[in-house]
Order: sequence, then C-alpha cells, then structure tokens
Amino acid sequence: RSLAWTRSFEGQVVEVLVEGASRHDAGVIAGRTSANLMVNFPGETSEIGRTMRVRVTRGFTNSARGERLDRGVELP
Repeated sequence: RSLAWTRSFEGQVVEVLVEGASRHDAGVIAGRTSANLMVNFPGETSEIGRTMRVRVTRGFTNSARGERLDRGVELP
C-alpha cells in the first residue's frame, strides 16, 4: 500500500469493522474496511465487533484517520 492509495480515500464514507483499540491513542478505536484499509477514529472499546460508517479525513502511509458518522451495528 502507498500514501497515494490511502489518501485516495480522503472524504469518502466507508464501512469499518472495529477490531480494537488504537495502539497509539487513548480514546481511539481501529478497524478495517473491505478494501483492507486500517482506519483509526474516536470511539470506545465497547464498540469492538460493530460495523461503523466513517468518513476518512486523512490518509497516512499505513492507515487513515476518520470521524464516525453513526453508532454502528453489531454483527450477528
């Protein structure tokens, strides 16, 4: 993956399956899109296992930053 690839998602709304807490930022959770883009955004660990709609705000070399648009849904 490249910086150009992750930046191509900036401004897009994506579905993210929350996998866990950010390794670097308290109060931030992380998950992946169906395109395997790792997205970090504010949230709580109680949301692990939920699918969230997230707007990508910034692409970085190995991941992206985003903002949550809804409360998410639990997967069956």
